[in-house]
Amino acid sequence: MSKPTKSMMKALPQEIEHAFKERTYPGDNEIVQEATGDPGYEGNRLAIHFKGVNWQDLDLKTIISSGTLDPATFIYLLTPAGFAYYMPAFLLWSLDVDSAPGLAETLMFSLTPSVGKDSEDWEWKQEHMTIFNQQERDAIKHAYDYILPQLEEFPLVKN
Repeated sequence: MSKPTKSMMKALPQEIEHAFKERTYPGDNEIVQEATGDPGYEGNRLAIHFKGVNWQDLDLKTIISSGTLDPATFIYLLTPAGFAYYMPAFLLWSLDVDSAPGLAETLMFSLTPSVGKDSEDWEWKQEHMTIFNQQERDAIKHAYDYILPQLEEFPLVKN
């Protein structure tokens, strides 16, 4: 893994936006796993912030700073379609790891391949990662290669 460069940082936002330009909004009921009748369930709170919102208009900073969502867990409540649709917003915000406390680490972990079928998150990653087309995967990989080295305390980074 090479050290991130300024030219990488300049090119990545455009690459991400271009890669995801054809991805369409999946519909209000296809974004997050909700629990009917449980207003305290985090998935229901997540739905309030995400339903009807284009990924380009998602204000992650406000959502996370409001304290209603845990940046270390909310990604795992998204359906595969919701995860894929909002991926460009997560990637773009995580390019500046200091502005995305918790989210960048969680995103990198969610994008890191599982050790095997017996790992706890294998099924989730299979469901959520196979939905991307090749152009989106390439943009994700380039963002991953840029973001991961910046996370000094991330357990997968080898110094």
